[in-house]
Amino acid sequence: MSSCNKVEMICPKCRAPQLFDDWMVVNVTLNPELKERVLNGDLLTFKCSLCRHEAPLHKPLLYSDSKKNFMVHLLHGEQPDSDITGSFPQMHKVRLRYVDTEMQFYDKIRIFDDGLDDRIIEIEKLALFEYMHESWQVTPVDIFYQGISDDVQGGEQMGYYVVLEDGMKNIAFPYPEKYEKSVKQYAAKLPDTSCELGRWLKVDRECAKGWLAAMNLEKIRPSASTIERVDSSAQRRPSASSITRVAPSGRRRPSASGITRATSGSRRRRRRSRRSRR
Repeated sequence: MSSCNKVEMICPKCRAPQLFDDWMVVNVTLNPELKERVLNGDLLTFKCSLCRHEAPLHKPLLYSDSKKNFMVHLLHGEQPDSDITGSFPQMHKVRLRYVDTEMQFYDKIRIFDDGLDDRIIEIEKLALFEYMHESWQVTPVDIFYQGISDDVQGGEQMGYYVVLEDGMKNIAFPYPEKYEKSVKQYAAKLPDTSCELGRWLKVDRECAKGWLAAMNLEKIRPSASTIERVDSSAQRRPSASSITRVAPSGRRRPSASGITRATSGSRRRRRRSRRSRR
């Protein structure tokens, strides 16, 4: 079940004391109305009722989806409580992940919510790191899974936020073709998922490097033809609200902010590029 306490907090701007809902556990199966509040950052943001100042809380939060059998624990560098799995036998059937930052928190929730294997996604991210470093002479600060959305050709694309020193870029791959190709190539060589159920794991880029080393693969890189530069004009770090807008149908659509929607100019450039290749 979801768990929340009323706590008194002092606004860091106006110094006014006030009661605040301190959420510790959110079960979106039992409380589906909380899902959007998690993903838009509302439950992890202090909002002063007097001066309207907003500030990130940087607090732990456990996200649970009983229907899809996964939990993600935001711990900010702390270690998860390993005893919890012994107290709840049903957790031995659940994928358990812990992360250090809010952006990693949203990333993992999105991956599992879309029914994907986060190990494959981390390998895909590593390939994208290497490709951008070698082909674009750009070294990303980090890469986060964005979700599945419609592309301009009427199909679907799998998007990533690439955080750079001077801003942010969006990268998209054809879906499901690119993901299924990676599953076919790597899934059988990864640890059996049944051995990981019920154990708190941090699955990240370092894990992906270790798996590739075990496969005797030093590097992987996506084909240039499978990458679409959706929008390189956005020069800001992605916020929680910019990566979590959900359409009423449940499918994430490109947001109006321009972060995930290609400009008309970029569409024309892509059309000209496709015609020239023909």
